[in-house]
Amino acid sequence: YKEVCQAFVKFATQELKLTPVWMLVSFDIQKILGRDLGWRTLSCTEEQRVNTDKHVANTDPAKARRVEREGVKMHETKADADFIAKGDPAIEQWKSNRKGKQVHLTEVRPWVDTAHRRYFVAEKDGKVQCLVVLAKLSPKHGWQVKWALDFPGAVNGAIEVLIEFVFSSITGLVTFGAGASQTFKPGEHLHGVRAKFLSTTYNTIVNRLGLLRKTGFRNKFGALGEEVYICYPKHGVGLRDLQQIVKFFQD
Repeated sequence: YKEVCQAFVKFATQELKLTPVWMLVSFDIQKILGRDLGWRTLSCTEEQRVNTDKHVANTDPAKARRVEREGVKMHETKADADFIAKGDPAIEQWKSNRKGKQVHLTEVRPWVDTAHRRYFVAEKDGKVQCLVVLAKLSPKHGWQVKWALDFPGAVNGAIEVLIEFVFSSITGLVTFGAGASQTFKPGEHLHGVRAKFLSTTYNTIVNRLGLLRKTGFRNKFGALGEEVYICYPKHGVGLRDLQQIVKFFQD
């Protein structure tokens, strides 16, 4: 890690003449950047993981009964031409119903790299209600919930029941990806007025954009947060740049 980090920073600064910023890195990487290279580090995000081997379903029984009563069926499927033809219109409708500013969810491409993905669907009368796409990670980290889409008109609670169905169908670790943390945590070389300003900025953005709603939804399934970090060189990034970095996490 140390050798790669130092080589990349040298390449980015000396050859590309750019300022590198590392997003969503592990504790080990932030330690190298902070302690060995003197970078500032902070954490306002966490990797939200579930161990399916120890997972206990926690879906509201009333929602589960409603989904069953409405005739919604949960199953794993293949991304063949027939299913893609059913899924694409639902995805387009979902996109058109999204409100507010979107960043990293603007590109929903579930049919990419299908060999390393698994597809779970909730259907009613042949119509796609919800879709969960898993992407294969390393053996250590298992699967990632790449997308969990609750399409317009879906039966209330269907997405929760589908996610529980997914967890019952796999073993080992699964991650929802990174989400907003409850609190802003300064790391290396970040303190005083700068840390207080960033903390205030973060709290304002989180509350205004409701970033914790996604974290709260994931917590329903027993997701445990593991801190991930943002790292940047001391003199290469201004406070306005950092505001933009924090805003990156809105969706």
